[in-house]
Amino acid sequence: MATTAIVAEIVIGGLEAVTWIALYVFAVAGTDWIDFAQLSDWEAVILLALVAAAYVLGILIDRIADSALTRVDRIAFGKPKLRGREVQTMRVALLHHEDGNTRFLEYQRSRMRVARATVLNLVLLVPALAAFLLAQTEAGWWTAAAVAGVAAAALVSWWVARRIEVAFLNNLRRAHAELGRE
Repeated sequence: MATTAIVAEIVIGGLEAVTWIALYVFAVAGTDWIDFAQLSDWEAVILLALVAAAYVLGILIDRIADSALTRVDRIAFGKPKLRGREVQTMRVALLHHEDGNTRFLEYQRSRMRVARATVLNLVLLVPALAAFLLAQTEAGWWTAAAVAGVAAAALVSWWVARRIEVAFLNNLRRAHAELGRE
């Protein structure tokens, strides 16, 4: 898989994390202390710092999401049919072979990682959004609606992440079996 795609999937998860972290900061400190007119002269530096922070946060979120969702899935669905070591062995064999199947599987894996990070980030966004809306706005019942909407999005994202993972594992098994027949 291209390095650009790997960086992008990590930055996406990191930018999502920056969002809920910013909401916590704004819930506590408000937004009055930010002079947006003065910040416009620093756009390039701010963007570079934001992307760098997002990359680091993305790496952390990716690992935490992998561990957390693996545990949640194990509780909800039992032991996985394929274990991490088996998946890794199959992936390495297919990466060595490098064909259209491999590129497709790595694309699926990238989507799985983005979806998994999104689930964790949405779960962490729920209390951040509630804190921000309650502390800094007069949102009233809209707070509950917004929080419920984000929680629902987290559940849908978890379902999507699971479906992508199941498809990835099924395709990985099939491609690895075909590799053994060549």
